[in-house]
Amino acid sequence: ASLRVKADGHAQRAASLAERLDSLHQEQDLETLRTELTSALSMAHRDTEAQIRRLSAGLKEVTDGSDETASQVREDLRGVHAQLAALSLKRAAAPESGAVRELEGQVADLHSRVAELAASNSEGGLGDSGAAMSTKAHEGMWEDINRRIEWLEEQSSLNAAAAERADQKKADQSHDRLCELLVQVSHLSQRTSTTEASFNAMHARVNQLEGHLERRQGESAAPARQMGSLEAKCTVMSSALTEIEARLLEVEGSLQFSREEAPPPLARSGFVESEGRGAPVLE
Repeated sequence: ASLRVKADGHAQRAASLAERLDSLHQEQDLETLRTELTSALSMAHRDTEAQIRRLSAGLKEVTDGSDETASQVREDLRGVHAQLAALSLKRAAAPESGAVRELEGQVADLHSRVAELAASNSEGGLGDSGAAMSTKAHEGMWEDINRRIEWLEEQSSLNAAAAERADQKKADQSHDRLCELLVQVSHLSQRTSTTEASFNAMHARVNQLEGHLERRQGESAAPARQMGSLEAKCTVMSSALTEIEARLLEVEGSLQFSREEAPPPLARSGFVESEGRGAPVLE
């Protein structure tokens, strides 16, 4: 009877262990959860890396465009400075223009002719009529000289005015070009500031994504630890179940041995024990 009670208790414990083993089959669900968490983490990591690559490419493009625009602005400024230097040199060299040199040559020619006339008058070989004719010739020559000098002065003033107008036009064009360059520089500065602001926002977003990824990795580490502890418990339970099965086999062997050694009963209330289970069966 005591062996039967022990066998029934062992059977109940084996049934409970079997139920617990059935519950442990849910380990597959935990494995699926682990796989899903791993795939989600890898996908988030790939998305973060892709976004970082896009941000790096956009920043490089903006930097290249800014460098190209800045170099173009520097070249335009050098051109404007060269034009201004050329204008200043032309203004400095204006008194040495061809018209002025021609005027100086004509004046020197007139001076030489006047000197020749004075020398011819100093000889005294002419009469009164010759003196009168010489006087008229001198007056006509001086009038011609005065007219030519006035014409040369007018031409030089016109040339100077035309050169001044051309220089003023070039200076105005250079000033307009410089204003356009200043406007381009202002737009470039605004674009650079906007790009810096967007880059700072993107950098903050990347930091936020990295923090989120680290938190996700920390959260995924907790189920891994739980799985490890659960596997350890399963190992302990498996060893306990193996031990119980061994003890059950030992008890069954003892019952079989006692049944073989005991004499057969004559008539005991019409019941006999079933072999291997210990349960009463009607003959």
